[in-house]
Parts: sequence; structure tokens; C-alpha cells
Amino acid sequence: MITVTNVAYGGWLSCIELTNGSMNLVVTTDVGPRVIRFGFVSQHNEFWEDKTASGLTGGDEWRVYGGHRLWHAPEDVQRTYCPDNNPVQADIVKNTVILKQTVEQLTGIEKRMKITMMDTQPVVSVVHYLINRNETSVELAPWALTAMAAGGIAMLPHPARGEHPKNLLPSHTLSIWAYTDMQLKCWDWTRQYVILRHGMISDSPQKIGMASTDGWIAYWRQNHLFVKLFFPDLSCRYPDRNSTAEIFANRDMVELETLGPLSRVSPGGIAVHEEMWCLFDGIPEPLTVNDVDNLIAPQIKNLKTSLSGRDNDRREGESP
Repeated sequence: MITVTNVAYGGWLSCIELTNGSMNLVVTTDVGPRVIRFGFVSQHNEFWEDKTASGLTGGDEWRVYGGHRLWHAPEDVQRTYCPDNNPVQADIVKNTVILKQTVEQLTGIEKRMKITMMDTQPVVSVVHYLINRNETSVELAPWALTAMAAGGIAMLPHPARGEHPKNLLPSHTLSIWAYTDMQLKCWDWTRQYVILRHGMISDSPQKIGMASTDGWIAYWRQNHLFVKLFFPDLSCRYPDRNSTAEIFANRDMVELETLGPLSRVSPGGIAVHEEMWCLFDGIPEPLTVNDVDNLIAPQIKNLKTSLSGRDNDRREGESP
């Protein structure tokens, strides 16, 4: 059974908690839309929180806050970093919370999140909406970013591997930023996965993007495994040289990022992007690629099988 409660959290007085008794999440309504906490009940937050910004509201300066947020891509220093420092409307319908932000004055875009905790599975659906309130069309893509607590291991799978001479054409793109240093020991460039070990990161931020088609990105920390499922559409164009998922890291945290298709959204139109979250306990540290294959991949395969056939509203459609 799902319980929805008004709570105070992290210095914000108006938050909403969803719990199924095993795991819980907290969304802010004083700022946002944000999911500031996600984890097992009475255990540590899987998400990173910027303690210097806890409880702050208002103002024109963008604050990272931490947790999970919604942006629109491609990244731009003005458009992307519009502050989300003001209250959001929160509607509660059974086991779902819908967060609605006021229209961004600079961009004319309205952000919404629909967060649903399932009562039959340890799964959360997070649907992201970008609504074009301008009088002209806008090209953009939904961009879902989750800041994970420090010290873990991020994993992103390559598309299916092949062999020469059977597979002569490129399989996918791997995007590298100007500040990415592929020689650093924090990166593990394997045949099956790109792996980032946060405990080995330097002072320099790091980022990669990939045209990943398997539809998952994961983070291991302290025997917990956080998995984000997403739903890439291979017929569509994506931002950042066709990246469907990205990993960003600095000294404080690791971001697991997924993107929706890049499209031109007409006035009043909506771009939609869904993620599904799951948290596993008792997962040993994946020290090698074989460990990822044997400890991580089967959990994700079983999760995807259990969710197969589920209807969702991740494509362009009606706003909640």
C-alpha cells in the first residue's frame, strides 16, 4: 500500500513523501520540480544533496540543490540554467504526485513531472513533460538528470557487440566533452560497458554521452543498486551527437542522465520522456566486467521482463 504524506525535509517545510513501506521518495514543492530523496526507508539517501542550498528558496541564481531534476537540451548557459527556486503546484491522485512549474519567463517552457510509486512492484515511474507556451515552435529535448551520492560506480552499456568482418559499419556514437580526460583511472572503457568509478575521480569534472540502445543506466553504492530504465526510439534524433544517456561526475557526485528525442515542438505542444526507477539491496561491489555481467545485468534483465507490456505515456501527448 502506498502512503502519501506532507512532510518537512532538508529545511523545506512543504514537501511530499511517497512510500510503500520499503522505499520512499520526497519531492519538494517550495522549489522545483525536484525529487530530493530516494532510498530505502530509514536508510541513506541514494541521491546527492547540496547541503549549502538546503531550505533555500527564491532569487534569480540557479542552484543545483541535488536530487532529480528536469532540464531541456541542448545545453545552453542561459536557457538550460533557468532557476527553479519558486514554489510548484502539487496535485496528488492516489499513488501519484504531479508537479507543475510556472512557465519559465526566459524560455516560455513549462516543466512538469508525474511521479508514480507502484504498489505491486518496487518501481517508480517518473514522466517528464516540457510544454511549449510560446507563440512559435521550439526545438528541444527532455533531459532527466539524477545526482547520485558520492563514492559509487556508474555503468552504461554499449549496444550489442559484433565481430569483423561480419559487422563492417559503426554500431553507435560515443560523445566526449572538451574537459573529458579518457586517460583518468576513474574511467573503465570495456567492450560491453562504459564504467565510471567515482572514488577514483580527480578534481576535473568528467562527462561522456552514448547512443545507448539497451535502455538502462545504473549506479552501485554501498551494496545498493539504483537502476534507471528509459525508452530510446531508434528512429529519432537525439542531442549531443545522438546521445540517449550520459554520465557526468565531479568531486561531489555523479549524474545519471537520460534524454528524450530532439524535436520541434509546436505552440501548446508537449515533449514527453519517461524513466522508471528501481532500487536493489544486497548487491556486491562489481569489481570487474564479469561482475557487471553476473551481478548487475541479470537484475536489470529480470526487471525489464517484469515490466514488459506495461502501457506508458512517454511519447508526445496530453499533459497530466
